[in-house]
Amino acid sequence: MKSKLMWICHICETELENTRAYKHHMIKHKKNRPLTRKPKKNVVKEKTDVPYAIVRAQFILHNDLQKRRLASQNRINSLLRKYDVTEEQVTSAGLSNVFTDLMNLEKEAKNRLLKFLEDKPLWETYLQHIRGIGPITAGGLFSHIEDIGRFDNISKLLEYAGYGMNSYCKKCKTPTSVTITVGKTKMKRLKPMDFCPKCKKKTEPIIQKKTAGYASNWSEKFRQIVWTIGKSFVYQKADKSGYKRLYNLLKEVERTKHPEKIKVGKKILYSDGHIHNMAIRKVMKIFLSNLWIKWRELEGLEVTAPYIVARDGQHTLIQPFVDEK
Repeated sequence: MKSKLMWICHICETELENTRAYKHHMIKHKKNRPLTRKPKKNVVKEKTDVPYAIVRAQFILHNDLQKRRLASQNRINSLLRKYDVTEEQVTSAGLSNVFTDLMNLEKEAKNRLLKFLEDKPLWETYLQHIRGIGPITAGGLFSHIEDIGRFDNISKLLEYAGYGMNSYCKKCKTPTSVTITVGKTKMKRLKPMDFCPKCKKKTEPIIQKKTAGYASNWSEKFRQIVWTIGKSFVYQKADKSGYKRLYNLLKEVERTKHPEKIKVGKKILYSDGHIHNMAIRKVMKIFLSNLWIKWRELEGLEVTAPYIVARDGQHTLIQPFVDEK
């Protein structure tokens, strides 16, 4: 038989049978003890300026550890399901310890990102109150944007995320670009222009997309972070998330505009997946606009309306908002 655990009072060393008896016993000590309050110490937190390159490395490290942890879990589940292997054998072989170590490292990386966000007003007053954004994605936003002051308008931030517009010349049948040098290699990089540098004809706007033979004019890693946030918004509940409600509304609008699927060669346009991606793209453009406005307001920088809003009065800008708890 197992020995019965006993509680021992650290003041009078009385042995007690269970937790309830221990709590009642300690209440008696508190009643007989005079009430004293220790003065609170003014603890000043030291602000440490962590370079954004290190924060970016911590963000990438967390994602790598998360992928390895999930892969390890799937591997263990596969061993238990497909082969004649027991949990005791998996534990004795040390596979469970590897999984636990990866999980602890992942938590440590997350805690380091949280420590970085402690003194960030944008996180305290805005980002942490939006459902679908956590410390990991917030760390990714901070580490890739770094300084919101380098984006003079919303269009530049959208272009950096790959959600802006490029330009295309119908006469030359090529997108507009500039020549850049990377090391010893020269290459063409996409750049929006009002007029074609070759034929001087007026260009037409096209969305940013990968083009063969041209370097992209956006950050691919930042684009992935923004798309991950967009998918996270979709997973939220509509009654609690404002961006999920926006997604549902925009999805209905796009489906109303394009009620039927269109087949062009081997491609099928306006399928359910296509409408889904179009709605996410519009939601993320609104989120990035709100992020730009809120961040610049907190930094005391000038805030201007987007070009399409300033050009005519038909378009309106959705102001930054947070979700209720």
